[in-house]
Amino acid sequence: MKKMNHRRFFSFLSIILVIIIIFCGFSSCLAATVSQQTETDLKSTIAALVKSFSPTATPQAPTNESIDQDALILMLLQALKDSDSKGEPVQNSQGGSSFTTEQLQQLMIMLNMYKQPEPQPIPVADSPSESSIIPTVPAEPEPVDCIMDQARIDQPNTCSTEDLDPEFSIKIVWRPRIATHISGVAAKGYFVWVRIELTNLTNEPWDGLRASSFSLLEDISDTDASVFFPIHEKATSKMSKSYETNQLRDVIPPGQSVEYFLVFDVSKEAASQSLIFRAVDRSGRKSLMRLKLPLPYYIPVPVQ
Repeated sequence: MKKMNHRRFFSFLSIILVIIIIFCGFSSCLAATVSQQTETDLKSTIAALVKSFSPTATPQAPTNESIDQDALILMLLQALKDSDSKGEPVQNSQGGSSFTTEQLQQLMIMLNMYKQPEPQPIPVADSPSESSIIPTVPAEPEPVDCIMDQARIDQPNTCSTEDLDPEFSIKIVWRPRIATHISGVAAKGYFVWVRIELTNLTNEPWDGLRASSFSLLEDISDTDASVFFPIHEKATSKMSKSYETNQLRDVIPPGQSVEYFLVFDVSKEAASQSLIFRAVDRSGRKSLMRLKLPLPYYIPVPVQ
C-alpha cells in the first residue's frame, strides 16, 4: 500500500512539473511574439485610438501623411482626464472596444519610447540680432551763422533772420587787452581778455554756459585757413572773480544780462580776430544761431 501511495505521489508531481514547463515555454514564446510585434502593432493601435476619439466628420480622401506625435499626446492626455473624471473606461465613438486608464497610460509610454524627434540645428542668422543693433542718433542741425560788423565799444550787437528771432545781445564793454600773465597764471603765447555784457533775449532761462560757448577765431591772411582758440578757463575764472563779475556757470534769466571776462591764450600779440559765440548751457541745450563778431584792435597792458 505504501508503494502505491509513493507511485501516485511521484506521478502527480511529474504531471505538475510537465504542466509548469509547458506553461513557461508558452509564456516565453508569447512574450517574444509580443515584443517582435510591438512596433508593428503600435501604429495600428494609435490609429485605432485616434479614430475612436475623433468625431464623425465628412469623409476625406485618404492621405499618406503621418500623424503628428504632439497631437496624439494631447489626445491621450484628454482621454486620461475624461477617464479619471468619469471613473470608467473611455468608450469608442463608433461603439467599438473601450480603453482603460491603465491602457492609455501604457500607450503614452509606448508612444514616447517609439520615436523621439531628432533635435534640429538652430540656424545662425547672417544679420546681427536686434540687441546688437546700436540705435542711431539723429544728426544735430547745423546752426545758422550770423556774421556781424566790427564791434563798437559799449554798443549792443544782435542778429536775426527771417525765420529766427534774436536770441542774445552781445556788448563789448572794454577794448580787448593783451597780457602775458593774469592773476599769477602765465600764458603760453599771449593772453587776450575781453569784457562783455550778454543779454538773454529768449523767453526761457539759460542754465549757465559751458566754456565751449565761446572761442576766438583768427583768419590767416592770404589763405582760407582759420585758427580757433578756446577759452582759458582758469584765467577766465580768476579774472571774473577779481573784478566781481559773473561766472560762466551763473544762470541767465529771460531778459536779464550778465557780464564776463573772457580770456584766450593766443599765439600772436596782435592779429585780426573775431569772437565766436554759440550758447551751450550745462544741460547741453544749444542756441540756433552762431554769432561771429570781429573785435576792435587790442590794447597792450603792462606785465603783472
